[in-house]
Amino acid sequence: MTVKELRDELRSRGGKISGRKPDLIQRLIDLDEKGVVSSPQTSGRDNDEEWYVLEPVISDASHHANASANSTFDQLGSVHIELPVLTTLLFVNKPSGMSTLPTRQQLLQKIGDNSRNDDEFRLPSFPCLSDSVKDWLINHPDGIKRMERAKKDEDQWWNSLLQSMSCVNDRNIQKIWKKKKRQREKQAEKLSTFEPRPVHRLDIDTSGIVCIALTPYALRTAGMLFEQKSRESSENKRSKEKGNTQSVEKRYVALVEGDMKSKDNKNQEQFIISHSIGKIWVQDSPGSDASDDGHHEWACDILGNGRVAFCRPGDTDRQMPLKFVHGTLRDALTSCRVVDMGLKNTSKMDVTRIELTPHTGRGHQLRLHMASLGHPIVGDEMHGLFKQNKFPELNGGKLCLHASNLSIECWRWHDNKILRGRAIVSSQPQF
Repeated sequence: MTVKELRDELRSRGGKISGRKPDLIQRLIDLDEKGVVSSPQTSGRDNDEEWYVLEPVISDASHHANASANSTFDQLGSVHIELPVLTTLLFVNKPSGMSTLPTRQQLLQKIGDNSRNDDEFRLPSFPCLSDSVKDWLINHPDGIKRMERAKKDEDQWWNSLLQSMSCVNDRNIQKIWKKKKRQREKQAEKLSTFEPRPVHRLDIDTSGIVCIALTPYALRTAGMLFEQKSRESSENKRSKEKGNTQSVEKRYVALVEGDMKSKDNKNQEQFIISHSIGKIWVQDSPGSDASDDGHHEWACDILGNGRVAFCRPGDTDRQMPLKFVHGTLRDALTSCRVVDMGLKNTSKMDVTRIELTPHTGRGHQLRLHMASLGHPIVGDEMHGLFKQNKFPELNGGKLCLHASNLSIECWRWHDNKILRGRAIVSSQPQF
């Protein structure tokens, strides 16, 4: 577990959160042995905050929706385009306080590694979205139907694609047909042992939409779209300013500290943040020379020269000229739109509702970019001024960051034809 996760768990149990990582680990172990459990309100583990399925709205691409071609192949267009079939994707809403994938100690327990007796292996872990969804897909009647339809529709898609290609008298198409046929055989072999899994991740503290792949081909193609989104945005930043559409688009809703309109240099409703993000090494004990007495933290390059790493406002220790870990600094791009400025909470402090669109997928990107402007996300202990920006009346004191919109290109069946379109999913935050 990270230092942040350790402190979250200690706080939910009423334990002391200061000190080095080994101290935090020992405190958790002591509390666990005493039977001190987490408070449901702060841990996000109460029954009112379970994950649930989200149904997408479909938007067909105009040049496919209006097509009048007679064959499936003509409807498909270019056979080079690899997209998941709509029904092979499951969209769910993840609550705050749930990990997207298993934690390290959960993985060790799964493989039966009982030889380990270190402190970290004995720690309690967060509830896991992927395990819970997988159990639903395997054991619940509705989940079983989802899996059966996913396999059936994808099988039909492969049959239609290969049959249409086999009828085309073109040498290049025939080469692609042979390649696709081998690809299908490989995917069929993987299907028997495949376990549904998330295509992307959300931080434990972040709530919102997660896309789950139900087949190996869906995981491969959807994963490629997410990677392509981040890569293309990094290579061509201007495309975002022009509003070009990507294969995958994500939007988040957040509450940030302060009235953003009062910032003279950001007195606008929409702008772009482009600070690169990388990792730095932080010593747990000031002045210690031990190479293992510390941990990595995400930080952004606020000066654009790779010399000053920013972690959180007002923390002088974190704004010193710290070196980024070699090879970790990467371009990061976020669009920010102010939705509602000058809101008040019960503490009579200003907060602003914003909409964030990440065009790259860097670690803690949205948190760091907003904190670098002096407007940390409400409830963000890691990159905000925790005492000033955690308000219990807002989202129960938890992080006010929610993945509210996701759209992804896909194939879908309609009137016995295959159309290319977009699955659009929405989810409302609790703040």
